[in-house]
Amino acid sequence: MNRRLKLLLFGEPGDGKSVFAFRFGCVVGKPFFFTTDGNYEWLDVWGAKAEDHVVINSWKEAKEEFGKDRPQYNTYVVDLAEDLFKWSEQEFCIENDIKHISHLPWSEGYDRQRNDFLNTMCKLINEDKHIIFIMHQTAVTSKDRRGIEKTFFRPSNRMPDKVLDVIEGRMNVLRTYLTTDFDENGNPVKKRMLSLVPKENEWAILRGVKEDTLPADIELEPEIFCQLLGLTNDSTEKKVEVKKPVEKPVQKEEPKKEVKVEQPKEEKKSSFLPKEEEVEMVEEKKEQVVEEPKQELKQEVKEEPKEVQQPAGQNMSEKAKNIEELRARIKAKLAGGNK
Repeated sequence: MNRRLKLLLFGEPGDGKSVFAFRFGCVVGKPFFFTTDGNYEWLDVWGAKAEDHVVINSWKEAKEEFGKDRPQYNTYVVDLAEDLFKWSEQEFCIENDIKHISHLPWSEGYDRQRNDFLNTMCKLINEDKHIIFIMHQTAVTSKDRRGIEKTFFRPSNRMPDKVLDVIEGRMNVLRTYLTTDFDENGNPVKKRMLSLVPKENEWAILRGVKEDTLPADIELEPEIFCQLLGLTNDSTEKKVEVKKPVEKPVQKEEPKKEVKVEQPKEEKKSSFLPKEEEVEMVEEKKEQVVEEPKQELKQEVKEEPKEVQQPAGQNMSEKAKNIEELRARIKAKLAGGNK
């Protein structure tokens, strides 16, 4: 049983969605584009030909082109899907002579227009071909109760959630994005990536694979994507040989070599005398060595004359005598003066 990929691919303009869809179609067969944005001409660098696409300018044209049989093509690409939805709304309002789809009573306009759009798109999805819908991205930023901002990525809000829910139930939904890497010289290099395993902040779903065995993100390369999903080419019925992205070799730090500093070796004095003569000379030197008695240096200590301290009682009596003598002399002079 041939596996047919039903994929809704969304991302920012310039992420590489159209290039990926074209290259994917070339890997598994031959792609045909239904374009609304006029960017198909830029795919000629990758080998796109003018006869492999049709430019659609209205919802009526889209329905006519979808109904044509193209057995030579293996992949259909709708670029962009949200344009078809808005044209469907506009043409419904013109047909019913109303200015807005809500002007019909009991919300009749919404049901009739959306049923017509989904019936046509679902018939295209059920074709025995690989189907890729391309849409732009809308980033919705909100704050939680703590004031922390969170960003959620979803397909373009030009297509309402109720319509996307129906399409999501029939297709895989994956997101593309740009990231910046650095080359060996440290220069920034842009990389186009595919979020393969859906994240909490993405409107995405992937079916028919074991997510535990898949990488969360891969480069936007169709060969890698086809091998991971097990898709085959109808002409060969063999698995596609995938060129894996070249991984940068991890430069391991070599252990630093310890530099051993060689200390200069002591030069041994070579003797030119024979061993017996050396022994005799050593013995002669021992005899010549006479141990001289060590002279003890005596330090001459000059003893200073010590003052002879007389007893305290004797000193007091001499002072008393001297005082009495002075008193006697004073009295004698006084007495001589009075006469």
